[in-house]
Amino acid sequence: MIFSRQNGIYVFLWLNAFLMISQFSPVYGQSTTGLFIPGFDPQPVSADIIGIGSDGHTTWAIHQGQRTPGDTSSYEDFGTATLVQGPSDAYLTYVNSAAKVTLAESCTVSDSTLAICAVFGQGLSGTQTEVYTPIPVQIGLTLTGSVTILPVTTTAPGSTSASTSGSISGRSTGSSIPASTSVSSTSQQTATLPSATNQATNNAISKVLGSSIIFVVVVSLL
Repeated sequence: MIFSRQNGIYVFLWLNAFLMISQFSPVYGQSTTGLFIPGFDPQPVSADIIGIGSDGHTTWAIHQGQRTPGDTSSYEDFGTATLVQGPSDAYLTYVNSAAKVTLAESCTVSDSTLAICAVFGQGLSGTQTEVYTPIPVQIGLTLTGSVTILPVTTTAPGSTSASTSGSISGRSTGSSIPASTSVSSTSQQTATLPSATNQATNNAISKVLGSSIIFVVVVSLL
């Protein structure tokens, strides 16, 4: 499952126009590292370093990774997400222009065990506590072009912002990172379930993303 909450409360919905992942055979380096990626369940992930800011935050481009030998699970290529990570915080943004999806999550890590996260997407926002669990990622070498990194700043209690700018070209299917992506939150609001009129759509999405879905953000239907 992709963009899902471990406790089943939040599931980030994404719709990918290119599901034939067997057509792609990327080559990655052998190095691996561990990253806390908000909203991600353990799954094959590749990460490219875009840059390191003067404030110590590292910006990564997150892609689908190569599965390990013997792994027969089904993984769909979600395209590219952007992760900005520091010693005690993490910011994830995901833009899929083809599916008209824009999602973001801003997390602060507490005592290296829990992450308090603000979630934004499709006009909804909310907060969620996640277990801080770095997952293994493959260090890829798939990006070309130039990227300018702006620092991530905390503006006030309960208000965070993250910003990156530049251009990215590399392996991506159906999604893109715009030249300027920003996330900002000044309030916390509990998101609500989609209306019953979208139930048929929710059922279809559940079959694709997994049976444990409790909350979904339905794009272009609310």
